[in-house]
Amino acid sequence: PLPPSNHAFQEMVPFHIGRHLAVGESVFAETFGDYLDGWKALYDRALGGEKVIAEIDVTGPRGIRKHEIRLNTVREVHGAVIGATVFSRDVTERKLTETRPPPPERVRSRARR
Repeated sequence: PLPPSNHAFQEMVPFHIGRHLAVGESVFAETFGDYLDGWKALYDRALGGEKVIAEIDVTGPRGIRKHEIRLNTVREVHGAVIGATVFSRDVTERKLTETRPPPPERVRSRARR
């Protein structure tokens, strides 16, 4: 079930499914294709106890953005898995910088006297 979440998530869900989710409603109750399947696979890994770090393309109101996603397992006091946290960071600008070729080096010529 979905607990209260951050503004970015609350903005993304209606973009994809056309409505807001109610507190406690599972995000996986909706079907929106491969996008949901990819998220479900990440959650399954985290709910299996794995610390997950992935880079994915996120389509939203600002177009397609590259995000670094981190999912961490949440356990109760005796160690049983009870959920997962998800942190998403927009790394689009960093990725664009990494793929841009470096600027050409300037060669300074000095006049000889």
